[in-house]
Amino acid sequence: MELERWYDPRDLGKVKITNESTAAHLEEYIKRDRAFLGEKELAMEALMIMIERFKGLDNQILKMKYMDGMTLREIAEELNYSYSYIMAKHASMVKTIKFVEDL
Repeated sequence: MELERWYDPRDLGKVKITNESTAAHLEEYIKRDRAFLGEKELAMEALMIMIERFKGLDNQILKMKYMDGMTLREIAEELNYSYSYIMAKHASMVKTIKFVEDL
């Protein structure tokens, strides 16, 4: 692990660290990054649960867009629908999701 390298006198442990250096705050950065990753994992789980509530084509579009990272144009090509149809379906689903979130 990176932090252990800073304590090892055969590795980074021999490097002088000042209060202003990045290495002096390494533990804080690691804690912050772990918390951030935890939040991202929870958000991804919530996204997966929300996507699973949609069925059929809607479910496919949402999975391809938000889980696979595809563009709406790529989704349209993959599913053999017109780009405008997929765009309209996606806009409708986003509107539904926002409506439910506002309740």
